Amino acid sequence: MKNDFAFLLVTYKNPKDTNRCIQSIIKQAAVSSLKIEILVYDNSPKLSKYDKKAKVFGTGINTGFAYGCNYLAKIAAKSCKNLIFINNDAVLEPKFIKNLAKIKQDFDKNIALCPLIIDEKRLIWFSGATFNRQICRPETSKKNINRRVKSEFLTGCCIIVSAKNWIKSGGFDENYFLYYEDVDWSIRVAKSIDLFVDPSLKLMHYTHSSTGHNNGPIQIYFQTRNNLYLAQKLHQLRFNIIYMLLLSLKRSLNLVTKPSPHKRVAFKMLLVAWKDFFSKNYGKGSHY
Repeated sequence: MKNDFAFLLVTYKNPKDTNRCIQSIIKQAAVSSLKIEILVYDNSPKLSKYDKKAKVFGTGINTGFAYGCNYLAKIAAKSCKNLIFINNDAVLEPKFIKNLAKIKQDFDKNIALCPLIIDEKRLIWFSGATFNRQICRPETSKKNINRRVKSEFLTGCCIIVSAKNWIKSGGFDENYFLYYEDVDWSIRVAKSIDLFVDPSLKLMHYTHSSTGHNNGPIQIYFQTRNNLYLAQKLHQLRFNIIYMLLLSLKRSLNLVTKPSPHKRVAFKMLLVAWKDFFSKNYGKGSHY
């Protein structure tokens, strides 16, 4: 008999947040009838210590978020019926697992879903999304919802799907390394499964806890390169490249006019992102 759910966490130099996430799972799992596993893939140079109830993997090499998720899913699929990909800088809100037990049979169907996600200020961070295919831009909703709603893509902050459907989908494209792998996956699987956001499940996300602020070198590099890569995969590069040129110009102006401790590095990584896209230098690319 397989376990019900596996929580899958990928972390990088962030044991404090990761342990906080693990503890929020353990606390609720202890009073639940669901059979749950916790698996962690640590991309840090040195593996940190986590609760003994979590199975920890890692090689000391940063292999990326997409690879870590795929690795854990392959292992978890052998012993668990369903997979929960969850950011290590997130925490389960009260009754998450209790309410998950009420809908566990839904995952026998062709669906995948996200919880309603709030930020540390308790403002709604994700309650659904649309996707502008012409410019390959995802638009997330921050509206309050009180029922399950369809979404054009699910955020990698937390995706719940059966192991069977995940394996069938082929998992995340590891060329992304970080960012946009969730958008790419959602677009691919939407042809065969329905995507939802379910507000009966709530999650708190400490935004940018792992990767820094929104205009930092990591975000600028991977979001620029990976948006272009996604557009190329969807045969939308002709339109998208104009949009990305304008967005890059806007980011450059922001770096010039707004205070930032990483201005020079961020601007350099913006240029390198374009270079790596045209040279097809994906995965880690030139950032690491």
